[in-house]
Amino acid sequence: DAMAAGIRARTVTLSEGLIALDRKIEDRRKNGKKLGIPTGLVDLDKKLGGGAKDGDLLMISARPGKGKTSLLLQLCRNAAMYREGSLEPRKRVVFFSLEMSQEQLQLRLLAQISGIDYQQLESGTYPESKEPTYIAALDELAQLDIVIDDTPAVTPAYVGARLKILNMEKKVDIFFVDSLNLMASNVDFQNRTDLAMDQKAMDLKNIARSVNIPCWVAHQMNRSVERRSENAKPILSDLAEGGERPTDVVIFIWHKVDEIKNVIERSELCVEKHRNGPT
Repeated sequence: DAMAAGIRARTVTLSEGLIALDRKIEDRRKNGKKLGIPTGLVDLDKKLGGGAKDGDLLMISARPGKGKTSLLLQLCRNAAMYREGSLEPRKRVVFFSLEMSQEQLQLRLLAQISGIDYQQLESGTYPESKEPTYIAALDELAQLDIVIDDTPAVTPAYVGARLKILNMEKKVDIFFVDSLNLMASNVDFQNRTDLAMDQKAMDLKNIARSVNIPCWVAHQMNRSVERRSENAKPILSDLAEGGERPTDVVIFIWHKVDEIKNVIERSELCVEKHRNGPT
């Protein structure tokens, strides 16, 4: 039956698996094929061993208003622009936005590419001299295969079903979810938010594995990092109500503040969990 066929499809003897693995390794050695979809951030790609790998769940976390969505959009844009060779098509990306509308995300992407202020774009008050830059940014964005779904409060089951439909139309290479804490749960955990968060993360991980593509997800940090000190580095227990257990990679956005001038001195991405590589 269908279930037995599915089990057989995912069952392999070690000798069969090694033959396929050897082919992949040789292909990467000879052709320099990248392992995963690069983030476009060189040092982060080195840390991740090439980029976001198929079946992985990668998490970006920070306090509210500290750049999670901006970074997620940058990773989304870089993924959509990536192609392995000159003849290979660019990647197809799906972005599930539970917080912002399609228009807000489009404006942010335009602001990132053009360098024009977001509010000036939104209000149409950017200077005349920026018109060519604006047109060029529009043109560049229009060429990218990014699908935005801004349905609010969706469940992981909805995400999985939507990806299957989109995959039938044309293969999806990577998907993004903004954010885990705004997703509804498939199951009622009787106010056990830690269990609900872990289950939502596990559901996304299972979707990534079943479709065999990477998933980037944003997630909030709780307030404990602020209570420690202004410049305390984030740790895994700072994730709001958990969610890290099923996750392969957890990256915190850390803004180091000059406490005298009260300005951000520098910002860092801290890889605090990496199941298959260094932190």
